[in-house]
Amino acid sequence: TENRYETVHTFKSALEQVQLPTCQHSTHLIKNIIVVGSKHGIGTTHIAYSLVSYFNHLGYQAFYVEKNDTDGLRKSARNCKHIKEKDGIYYCKNFKGVPDYDDGIECTLPDHSIQIKDYGVFSEDITELVTENPTIFVFSGSHWDLPRSLQQGLTLKKSHCVQYICNYGNKSAARK
Repeated sequence: TENRYETVHTFKSALEQVQLPTCQHSTHLIKNIIVVGSKHGIGTTHIAYSLVSYFNHLGYQAFYVEKNDTDGLRKSARNCKHIKEKDGIYYCKNFKGVPDYDDGIECTLPDHSIQIKDYGVFSEDITELVTENPTIFVFSGSHWDLPRSLQQGLTLKKSHCVQYICNYGNKSAARK
């Protein structure tokens, strides 16, 4: 605990002091990052939103692309007056996102952008996408979810591009 900040405010202040390079319109090799969770409600979409905002904050152009049927982006926009829509893309500070439109609607994103694709809950057809794209697999730290989460994680492990995040959900669970 000696390396931890006392409060979130002191942590935020320390982060704001870090000088970040700007990379506006720079080229990069990564075009797609897949984010998928072991089950509903464990923070997969929140992590995807945060990743998009972080990349945009650094100066890379990144977009959240909803690839699940939750309609979460439009629900967020209805509940938050700060999220604005223009030409099918939703904006809020460093966040840019495209909801899961029907097949008849196409929203073209810039070629040089990074697309963070939120596939929601794990399904077997995700395994084919994982072999070609960097993937973040989010799973719950709840002991009753671990057997299923581990099985899903092992399925994804066939790819060298998978990173795992155990989202405990609260501080007391994370300490255990």
